[in-house]
Amino acid sequence: MLYFLIGALLGMAQMLWRFIRTPFDMSYPVQGFAFSAAIGAASYGTILWLILG
Repeated sequence: MLYFLIGALLGMAQMLWRFIRTPFDMSYPVQGFAFSAAIGAASYGTILWLILG
């Protein structure tokens, strides 16, 4: 569970870092961060779980 939480944080951090580098229109910021958290948890969380778990 911890790996997926870290993955969600990494996904949101990646979106925030992209926004800082190249600002874009954030019409729906809450949905965007929720989507990036879900994708980050699925991808980064699975990778961390497979490597460290």
